[in-house]
Amino acid sequence: MECLSKPDHNLIRIYKKFLYVLLTLGILGVMLTFYYFIWLSVPSTIMIKAGVDQELDLKVPASGELYKEAIEVSGRISSSPRESSSVYIDLRRPVTIKASQEEQYKLRLKLFGMIPLKEVNVEVIQDLRLKPAGIPIGIYVKTQGVLVVGVGEFEGEDGQKYSPGKFVFQVGDYILEINDEEINAKKELADPNSVFHYYQKLIALRKREKVMVYGACELLEPENENLYVYTRTLREDSSQGAKPQEENRQEVLIQEEKLREVKLLVACNFTEKETAYELPEKFVGGELLIGNYQRKEAVRSLMLQPYEALVIKTVGK
Repeated sequence: MECLSKPDHNLIRIYKKFLYVLLTLGILGVMLTFYYFIWLSVPSTIMIKAGVDQELDLKVPASGELYKEAIEVSGRISSSPRESSSVYIDLRRPVTIKASQEEQYKLRLKLFGMIPLKEVNVEVIQDLRLKPAGIPIGIYVKTQGVLVVGVGEFEGEDGQKYSPGKFVFQVGDYILEINDEEINAKKELADPNSVFHYYQKLIALRKREKVMVYGACELLEPENENLYVYTRTLREDSSQGAKPQEENRQEVLIQEEKLREVKLLVACNFTEKETAYELPEKFVGGELLIGNYQRKEAVRSLMLQPYEALVIKTVGK
């Protein structure tokens, strides 16, 4: 029995030593990782403007001596430049540094005040401000197609997020043709009826009309596979303005605000054929805000052209 137990004791000792080694390596790894993280948190060079207060708030457990004369440090510090040629700085707390002239300083930091961490260069630079000057020049644009800078998404009726262009376009792609029509960036910028200017008008319209952002949405023609038609409705306040009660008095009478209902109808033909659509009575004669065809009025019976889109607005009480 004694012969059988000796190998077991040896294995246990080896296993214990192995665990001690792993534990030691683990502790060393954590310590080195922490040290490296703190080292990265402190910049190698700090630039401050001469005669300007600059606050350092690194929040790291490190402190050190800042070597150079003519430096003023405010905050929680243990000494001042008048008392010695160096200043003790504790980076665990916010410290404000102010230098009177252009110089270079050294900040020798120690982790927990004991372990050497890093030597930081503190450079004092002149407080300069640039003023743009020169002669404006023209810009000649020479490129093919339209650059894709991002792919968006929208929320469908089922509440799911959809991004039709996600697997079609990538950021950096160029769109050279749309519906077999060549896209020329230079011509687009010069043509007031181009897609570029059309989207500029859409963006301006969205900024101007609150109903496009905050209006309640209602889908029309849900069974129509060729048309996508919906309305947006918003009841907003309309102030009639302010008028003085008397000429010699500065009191102003504010009239009661009245609610008005603003409605938009958006109709889009997603086919390459003309498609008929009966406009709701409320929108007949409404204001045509924007469209990609030259329409003059909103009539009852619309014949939407291929890929036509339009927006009609009405305002009522």
